[in-house]
Amino acid sequence: MAIPRDTIEHIRQKAAIEDIVKRYVPTLAKKGKNYVGLCPFHKEKTPSFTVSPDKQMFYCFGCHEGGNVFTFISKVEHVDFVESVKIVGEIVGIPVRDDVRPQNDKYSKLLKINELICKSYRKALRMPANKHALDYLLNRGVTEQSIDEFELGYAPDEWRYATDILKTMNISLDMAVKTGNINKVIKNDTTHYYDRFRNRVIFPIFDQKNEIIGFGGRIIEQGEPKYLNSPESPVFQKRNILYGLNKSRQHIAELGRAIIVEGYLDVIGVYQAGIHNVVAPLGTALTLEQLQLLSRMCNEVIIVFDADSAGIKASLRSLDVAENLNIDIRIAQLPQLDPFDFVAKFGVREFMAIIDKALQPVDFRIERIIAENKGKQVDILKQV
Repeated sequence: MAIPRDTIEHIRQKAAIEDIVKRYVPTLAKKGKNYVGLCPFHKEKTPSFTVSPDKQMFYCFGCHEGGNVFTFISKVEHVDFVESVKIVGEIVGIPVRDDVRPQNDKYSKLLKINELICKSYRKALRMPANKHALDYLLNRGVTEQSIDEFELGYAPDEWRYATDILKTMNISLDMAVKTGNINKVIKNDTTHYYDRFRNRVIFPIFDQKNEIIGFGGRIIEQGEPKYLNSPESPVFQKRNILYGLNKSRQHIAELGRAIIVEGYLDVIGVYQAGIHNVVAPLGTALTLEQLQLLSRMCNEVIIVFDADSAGIKASLRSLDVAENLNIDIRIAQLPQLDPFDFVAKFGVREFMAIIDKALQPVDFRIERIIAENKGKQVDILKQV
């Protein structure tokens, strides 16, 4: 991808290196004409990392790393120059068109297969034979508008529903296997292909460019696992993705705040209630990559737990990865229900009142320890 030179220059002029570095170096502080902080590229106790607003350059007197804002982002995010320009552009509000991949390469083929699979699931959801799946969503409180907006679908209780559709379209099934959404097994020297998702409501997972990179499926009846995601693939690495970010990123940037809930339906329920700066991780714990992604768009993240959330401990442990990010993370826990049902029952005002009273992680931990050990003598500092 070749980014036009004038676009690069426009981004460079709009980006204040001290503001962007501050997102990654919380210790950065003004000292005379420059800014000084602990270097993000090597361990040190005495600050030797310097940023010059006048020169729009950084330099570390300890490890001798240095350069401009794009160099800094390339090193701290471990990306190439093109990606660094896109990241800085995103931070300063100048979008960079992403025409990286030619239409005939492997990556684009995998995305195309995912798009075809998604269309087949959306079609299946509207079939009379699968009315129970549509009823499940509607009875759960998902609106028709949300079903269309989030492109929800249904994987029928068949072994080869999506597989056969791809086959009739002359799509390489071996290529489809690489998406992770079609499985392959060889038995008695015969190759068999079959669907990964069966009898599940389907939630397509989009990247920030609105490309379908994977799927999440919730089983309709009894069975395990309750939720099943696409496996990792060349186009899908769940540590880098937040569900709903393709729709919420602009709202997050405008409000300077991201609300993180636990699941697909929570995102949809909160979003359709009118709270649009909401996302969810694709697992129980947040990753450093997800928090870095949000830190480019906002300076405040509120994590909302269900009343009976089983993922609190894992999520609290995962917050240790955010120590070096210049982002304010707070935690809220609903007194009852999950975000979808809470908003539906009590309304946006009640939900936002809880969000606005969210606690710093250490305060949340202390409150949990006290609540869990009522009547007992405990060493709070040790447990925190």
